Amino acid sequence: MGIKSIIMCLPVILFMNCSIMDDNSLPGDQFNQVQISDFEVNMQRDYIRGKIQNHGEHDITSSIFKFKIYTGNSETSGNTNLINENSAMMYTGKDSLDPSKLLLSQNFVVREPLKPGYSTEFYFELKMDYEFYDFLYTYEIVQLKGR
Repeated sequence: MGIKSIIMCLPVILFMNCSIMDDNSLPGDQFNQVQISDFEVNMQRDYIRGKIQNHGEHDITSSIFKFKIYTGNSETSGNTNLINENSAMMYTGKDSLDPSKLLLSQNFVVREPLKPGYSTEFYFELKMDYEFYDFLYTYEIVQLKGR
């Protein structure tokens, strides 16, 4: 096999190796096996942080979660499904929040391999210079990839 043949085969070999490394999307019923905990929103220092824990049986290679922040109001602040975290309140109710009060909706990707039983911390800085004082936020896992 000459140099020319090797060079011509190189793209095929590279493609095959990369396709083997591709991760598969895990089904939605596996999402409850992955937990986000210790979630913190710091409005003064413009960051969110938390921990992702893999309680399932799959090796997770990446996860995407959606973070949303809303302006608060007096109706929702009396709700018992709110948890105070610094100056923002985590909304855990099943009722959807008013979409007209949505300030930010952003997906965050955590590309940290997680074997079953392991966890990793994440930290993201984002600009949260809002003119309001009451905030509600939600987060949810929207995609998991793994093997």
